[in-house]
Amino acid sequence: MKWIILVVMTTFSPDGYDAIKISMVKDKPLYFETQRICSIYVKMHFVELSLFAISTFKEKKEIDDIYCVLEE
Repeated sequence: MKWIILVVMTTFSPDGYDAIKISMVKDKPLYFETQRICSIYVKMHFVELSLFAISTFKEKKEIDDIYCVLEE
């Protein structure tokens, strides 16, 4: 099992949320063996992950939360 990063954005869409899966950094796969290692990475790179997610969406949005989830 591999863990990946999922950034959930707050929006004004009908369902209220949009999300972006972050599985690459600088053209290299970004996977984690455990949720703990993923969580440590998120804490260390919170600002960069947030800025990337915000820049990905066209409309102005805010970060709701960043999760480590099992890749399906």
